Amino acid sequence: MKRIFFLSLLLLFFSFFSYANMNFSGDLYLGGNGAYTLKKDLDGSNNSEFAGYLNSNLNLLLQSEKFFLSFYGELDRDNFYYEKDGKIALGFMNDTVGNSRFYFQYKDKDDITESDNDNREQIYYLENTKYFSDDFYFSVNGKFDFLKYKEMKNDLYNYNIISLGTIISYSDYSFSYSYEKEEYDDGPTPGYKENSFVVDNSSYMNNFVLNNSLSYTIKKYDFVTEDYNDYNEFVVYLKDGYRILPNFIPYLFSNLTLHNEKDNIGDFTSYEIGMEINMFKYPLVLSGSFERKDYLHEMSSRISYNKYKASLNWSIWSDSFSFYIEDSAELQKLEDIKSTEFPEPKNNNYLNTTSLVLSFDISRRYSVNFNGAYEFKRYFVEDEMNANYNQINISLEFVYNLLFKYKWNTKLEYVGTTYETYDENDTTELTLFSAIQYSF
Repeated sequence: MKRIFFLSLLLLFFSFFSYANMNFSGDLYLGGNGAYTLKKDLDGSNNSEFAGYLNSNLNLLLQSEKFFLSFYGELDRDNFYYEKDGKIALGFMNDTVGNSRFYFQYKDKDDITESDNDNREQIYYLENTKYFSDDFYFSVNGKFDFLKYKEMKNDLYNYNIISLGTIISYSDYSFSYSYEKEEYDDGPTPGYKENSFVVDNSSYMNNFVLNNSLSYTIKKYDFVTEDYNDYNEFVVYLKDGYRILPNFIPYLFSNLTLHNEKDNIGDFTSYEIGMEINMFKYPLVLSGSFERKDYLHEMSSRISYNKYKASLNWSIWSDSFSFYIEDSAELQKLEDIKSTEFPEPKNNNYLNTTSLVLSFDISRRYSVNFNGAYEFKRYFVEDEMNANYNQINISLEFVYNLLFKYKWNTKLEYVGTTYETYDENDTTELTLFSAIQYSF
């Protein structure tokens, strides 16, 4: 049945191609990776694991001035699942009605482990956008998602999700409304209904750069549990800057969240204030902020905290070369909770991440990409669940591109994590990825 479905989609696609005067394009992709992971057992001996992943997909597009039809098919396989994914989309462009888009997607996921958690998913999506002028448009969309398991077990339950949304945008302002409803056939997880309203403003007035938004969300569950409770949430975000020089813009930003639950147990207020400076032709960006989160009723899982964040990044680019470097630091300080078994400094931590991205086009055919990152985290009070660690992530990718039709890329990635005190948790992972793509 599944094969007949996918073959029917392809037949419909090529039927349109045969009888319509349309442009035809697409690409075929084959790729995969193998990951070798080395861990230590409690007795100090080494334990190795190997995981493989294969991916193939076909993308086809028929397009004219007023219409398009696309087909997408994908096959994925790893150590746990064999997944089949098919998608067909239709689009119409009309001056009176607007631009419409519809797609249907079918996912078939076979669990090849002993768990046998097979599932099937169907997704329907419809969208229409009408432009009244260059700076005024109206858009509506709807999405229906149905997932069904072969056998409901292990906290896996069939569900349906309905999402509806609309956007009105005029000049520098936009208003959006979204509605989502999720229903489960059975189980401990409640379904919910969510309504969300958002107002945005992004504008440039003289030398001012304004990016502000206001949102209000109402979420109600079918029944209340310890982890799921009805709530209202109000969020204000402001980021406004002033261009002092052509390549020098300081910004002030803030974020305020008011979260109120039905029984007030999970109520909290959070805010963040900070400053960002963007300077130079090749931008150097400095940022620093202070964040505070206050729970009305504190407990072990809801602890008020202060967070201090700082970051610096720099970008350089040209026709054949790009460079990006960033360093970010974060200090989190939790409140003292004398009524619990958790002492005051528990989980207080400092996190620092440094990353580097380099891309270089050797010629029109060859390019090289390098990514590197170093991260370390320190806890004020260390235990096995809150252990100090250092992590290094390095990858090197080689890309060959012939006439923008044939593309081959290979990437080697290394991830090493070491723990200062609990070295039995050390891991080393080496992944080799390779893929070929043909475009037509």
